[in-house]
Amino acid sequence: MTTGQDDYAYLHVVRYHEVDPQSHVYHSRYLEIADVGFSDHLAGLLGMPYSRFVEHGFDPALVATQIRFSAPARYEDRLKVYVTPTRVGRSSFDVCIRIEREKDDLPVATVTTTYVNYDTHTERAREIPPAVAAALRKGIPPAGSEA
Repeated sequence: MTTGQDDYAYLHVVRYHEVDPQSHVYHSRYLEIADVGFSDHLAGLLGMPYSRFVEHGFDPALVATQIRFSAPARYEDRLKVYVTPTRVGRSSFDVCIRIEREKDDLPVATVTTTYVNYDTHTERAREIPPAVAAALRKGIPPAGSEA
C-alpha cells in the first residue's frame, strides 16, 4: 500500500543485529527504522540535509510515539518506510510512518509519532518556521483518505 501522495519510500534492509532469536525484527528496532525513514523523508521534503535544520529554526524532538505491529519482518527483508504528516500545529506536528515488506507490500508496523519543534537554548517548544509548516501541510492527505 502506498500513500497516494507520492511513490517515495525510504528502503531499509534488515540486518542480522536487528533480529531476535526467532529471526524477527526486534520490536525496539522499528523505532530506529521509523526515525531514519522520517529523517530521510524530511530532508527530501525540505530540500536540505537534516544537519542544517537547526540553523533554519527547526529542531524536531519526539514527544510521543505508538507502534502497532501487523506482521513480522525477518532477516534480509527489504522494508519500505512511508512517512505521512497528519497534523501540523503551531509548535508540534504528527506523522504516520508505515513500514511494509517490499516483496509483497505487506504492512508490518505502523508508527504514529508526535514531534515538537524544540529550542535547545530555552529548552522549550518554539513555533515551527512557516516554510517548514507549509511543506509538512502539503503532505497531509485530504480528509477521508487513507493516511
